Amino acid sequence: MDATSARDVAVRDPGERAATRAQLSAVGATLVPLLHRLARGEGGLIGMATWAAAWERRDVATTAGVFALTSVLLAAVYLYNDVADRVVDAYNPAKVPEHREPLLRRPGTFFATSLVMHLGVCLAAWGVLGPWAATSAGALLVLNPLYSSVAKRLPGLDVIVVGTMGAAVVGVATSTPVLVLLAGAMTGISHAFQTRGDLGADRAAGIRSSATAPALAREAIWFVVCAGYAWIVERQLGPRWAASAIVPYVLLSRAPGANRAWGWARAYFAIVWVAATVR
Repeated sequence: MDATSARDVAVRDPGERAATRAQLSAVGATLVPLLHRLARGEGGLIGMATWAAAWERRDVATTAGVFALTSVLLAAVYLYNDVADRVVDAYNPAKVPEHREPLLRRPGTFFATSLVMHLGVCLAAWGVLGPWAATSAGALLVLNPLYSSVAKRLPGLDVIVVGTMGAAVVGVATSTPVLVLLAGAMTGISHAFQTRGDLGADRAAGIRSSATAPALAREAIWFVVCAGYAWIVERQLGPRWAASAIVPYVLLSRAPGANRAWGWARAYFAIVWVAATVR
């Protein structure tokens, strides 16, 4: 290599390295929303869907497909949420500024990335699992923007819409009505726990979630969603299991420390989910 070629390479290398860093930054910004939720213990829907597929279909390849599809689906959903909330998340200490910075600079790019990922899941679900799974995944194309733009600021409606989103994710794996309803109820209750944990950030950002609602309204929302959950459990597992619905209600409405209480509730939900699927 002559001196001129060496100089050309030296000039190109910094630019190439910068381009590589930018690509890695884009990939990281795409994956961080999902990884952040997993770190907070919010990946339960992937496990629920995978378990339901494993039990109902008894096929390793199909179960692995459900795991992959629901993982990518939630990555798309959470990416959309974080782009939509990129400004108000400045008030949320759980959202790291370095993770938000690419979303602030290029929101259109990441909105498009989320859409492409989501549509890819719908097409793959249709081919691998059939029209019901694809329709369930496609429903989130409506539910997710509805939540981010409207529902998250309306106490009660936020819990309903997020619960429906959870039902749609698990619907990728199973078409059993009671399991889809049960997943929705569990997700709605889990969202109520999450809003308790985000209470300070929501108040600072001026967001009226179920957690920031007046005390009487908040208690009513929590009671209704837990009562609905109890009704679904009773239909699948009987009255003794339904009586256990007092556990998430007490943890939600009375236990100090939202995150710790939610951890106990997740363990309880895992037991009920396994019992409901194997029945």
